[in-house]
Amino acid sequence: MTAVTTAGRKARGRLRDPIEDILEERGSRRRVLAAVPTLTAALHFARQNDILVAVPEHMSRPVLNQAGLGVRPLPLDLPPVPLVLAWHQRYDGDRAHIRLHEVVRTALRAVWRPAEADSVSPSNPTGARPA
Repeated sequence: MTAVTTAGRKARGRLRDPIEDILEERGSRRRVLAAVPTLTAALHFARQNDILVAVPEHMSRPVLNQAGLGVRPLPLDLPPVPLVLAWHQRYDGDRAHIRLHEVVRTALRAVWRPAEADSVSPSNPTGARPA
């Protein structure tokens, strides 16, 4: 299997992610060609090359449609990826900023699977699961 991974700012150049761990447990592996900074970049790379890209479909659907890429479910159970909202403490009392975060949380709940959405609460506003 030949693939591309996405790597955010903190993981720049990372060619390994949880998929490698799962594949190794099954006695398999994949060859990662590149690490790109965004899902969009990964999908455009896939469109131009004969490779596989693992991306969250609900977040990638517009680009998948635009690029004419096919979708198949992964034959693996992946651990949930935490989604974290962060802001500077100086905005903690800013009513407009608080409202923005409420709107973002509501929008995220609409696209998360129910089990993930249930984990979002005032005491855990991001829905991140404890490690």
